[in-house]
Amino acid sequence: MDSVNLNNEHEAYEDPRSLYEIQAEVNAVLRNARIPCLVSGNMMKEILGYTTYVWHMDIILEDEDMGRAVKALREAGYNNHPKHVGCWYRNRFTDDFRRVPCNPAHVFHFQQRIWERRTRRFHLDLRLYRKSEYFWALPEIPLAGASENNRHYIWTDDPRLPRHHPEDRQSLGAFPYQMPPVMIPSPARVIEAVIRLKARDRKRPCRGRVWDLTLAHFMNVGTKEITPGGPSPIYGPLYDPDAFECIFREWWISELQADCIRSIDLPLQLEQRLECNELPEPHTAPADLT
Repeated sequence: MDSVNLNNEHEAYEDPRSLYEIQAEVNAVLRNARIPCLVSGNMMKEILGYTTYVWHMDIILEDEDMGRAVKALREAGYNNHPKHVGCWYRNRFTDDFRRVPCNPAHVFHFQQRIWERRTRRFHLDLRLYRKSEYFWALPEIPLAGASENNRHYIWTDDPRLPRHHPEDRQSLGAFPYQMPPVMIPSPARVIEAVIRLKARDRKRPCRGRVWDLTLAHFMNVGTKEITPGGPSPIYGPLYDPDAFECIFREWWISELQADCIRSIDLPLQLEQRLECNELPEPHTAPADLT
């Protein structure tokens, strides 16, 4: 960790396979405090089999549980000092925080995970988000386990998730069986949430653009093989048209049958139907670092 290559835009300093263990520990703290939670962000994408970079750990909480979650994590020894050196959010919201596409409600720091971007060093952050901001259409997050019949939530050791050989990265695909699983939204609910966010934020340049890129990433990376000769992430019953809500089903079928990626430009009819629904306003307050 002493040598730093500043010419490398992205340089991780520790084995990324341990990220699953850290995520499981965080979720255990919250569930021991009887606080239901979901893993989201790039960690969720990795669990679903989408190759990406995990610079932060994102947790979705019911709005009313945010205060209890912050208290539980503080009591467990997690660091949330507002002036922590190397924090991505240290000066992030001093100018125009309304242009930031994803505002966490609270941020904690993992100093033991350092990464390099261009000429600056950052540590891994644990970011807490309000469910009403991103997954408002989902039912209440369950504290107990989600069964295979649950259309909204799945565990990270679900047999329907991609699973890799020991020589592959363990931070890609389902959790190892010996590791305590955590809960994530089902892939269909994630894709639907991104489309709803596109409809909500399409007139906000920064926010709308990030959902365009997110959906394009799902459709681009999701249709490529994870390992040579293996299936792509978009494969199996979790992505069947019946897994999607009726309003999205026709669009999803057309995407699966398309010869090229068309997800950036949703059908006008779907856009209009979503706009007719009541879409919540995005939360515009800066992250709470205190």
